Amino acid sequence: METHATSETPARPTREEAAAALREVERVRTAIDAVPMPMWYPSVVAALSALSPLSVLLPQPAGALVSLAAIAGLLVAVRVFFDRFGIVSRGDRRQVAVMAVAAVLLVGLMAVAAALDVRAGLQRGWIVSAAVNAVAMFALTVYCRRPARKSA
Repeated sequence: METHATSETPARPTREEAAAALREVERVRTAIDAVPMPMWYPSVVAALSALSPLSVLLPQPAGALVSLAAIAGLLVAVRVFFDRFGIVSRGDRRQVAVMAVAAVLLVGLMAVAAALDVRAGLQRGWIVSAAVNAVAMFALTVYCRRPARKSA
């Protein structure tokens, strides 16, 4: 195979070079997928996301401060995790979908808990909301770390 490489256009790789580059990419991808997620990360995400519904039960303004601290803690945990493991968020469709589910779940559970509290005087709704939210956030965080399925 003849190439007409100039200083402006680089030479195309040979089949062997291309195959070697693809093998190297696959080796690196496999190595990245093999890195286990530390269990502190989904645990911290679950605990901090459960604090928002629970903070409603605290007297104000302490509840608002706890909720703000939980949000700040969540942002710090994500940043530490991303920095420590060299993760660059691509914002792919799966990540965006999972974040949307998490946001809808958190807001939806808090809305249900608020309705139960206001309409029926059931403050237990906040506790149930926090527990369900913690389990869901733990599961979603672990799910996000799984490698995406390869298309055929």
